Amino acid sequence: MEHQILYVETRGGLEENRHTGSIAVVDLSGRIKARAGDPHRISFYRSASKPLQALPTLSRQLDRRYDLSEKQVALFAASHLGDPVHLQAVDAILEKAGFSEEDLILNPDTGRAGIHRKGAHTCSGKHLSLMLLARELSGDHKDYWRPDCAAQQEVLRTISLLSDTPADQISLGTDGCGVPVFAVSLRSMALSFLRFSHPELIGDPSLSAAAQRLGQAISHHPQMIRGEGTVDTILNTDPNLIAKSGKFGVYCIGMRKEGLAVALKIDDGDDGHLPILIRGILEQLGYHNPALMEQLKALMPSTIVNDLGNAVGEIELSFHL
Repeated sequence: MEHQILYVETRGGLEENRHTGSIAVVDLSGRIKARAGDPHRISFYRSASKPLQALPTLSRQLDRRYDLSEKQVALFAASHLGDPVHLQAVDAILEKAGFSEEDLILNPDTGRAGIHRKGAHTCSGKHLSLMLLARELSGDHKDYWRPDCAAQQEVLRTISLLSDTPADQISLGTDGCGVPVFAVSLRSMALSFLRFSHPELIGDPSLSAAAQRLGQAISHHPQMIRGEGTVDTILNTDPNLIAKSGKFGVYCIGMRKEGLAVALKIDDGDDGHLPILIRGILEQLGYHNPALMEQLKALMPSTIVNDLGNAVGEIELSFHL
């Protein structure tokens, strides 16, 4: 694998840490438009796949059958932080679908609202979507997490279609929340977000319509995807972008007007500096949204500050797309 230094941390003028990784940028033709490192590096989507995993549920219009609001639909794609608005959506979906919270295989968590429950787990929206799909396909929503169940097989088919990766070539693992997680090349990952942000490119009409609705729900309710003061919510506030993070340094962005999509993976899994890295990628791609860039900069300046508030170092980008 080709290792590219993406950014370095300096302290007192000395390089303290260096972070390698890879970036793939694809255009509407599916070709690699720009790159850093190895764009064919195989990586797990982790939570970056959540919008794709929700599409089979929406393609069957289960959101409409159960009268789910746009805000509740957006939660299907979320890695939420358990804010009150997130828990309200969880409760509404549980009630409308007739599910028990105990049917979630998740461990209870305590979100920012300070409430300890399964619904406060960051992945509860994805699990609720999968439960709806499993009940629709097999009549049993409780096996939704099993790799061989009908719902997971349909998710695998969807990711295969959007990423142009044969299903038998998608590596499978188990995500932190207990359901299957999928690995493809960064180029394929970017391609899936290109199609998600441009639903007219999806060959399956029902999935195309689902992507259109989910993308609109995310743009209208970006706070549902993560929470205020986070990279995911800041990026999705821009109606031209559709973005989702994945654990351990994975990030995907679709750019609607530009006809581009980005997928990145930081080799050591450091996702603490994503605001700086994403800002640099958007700048190098010529993206113009000064307000967005300022929000990312405010979220994480490039100056390293110690506990006393003193500037002690810098974070410097080292790649050129």
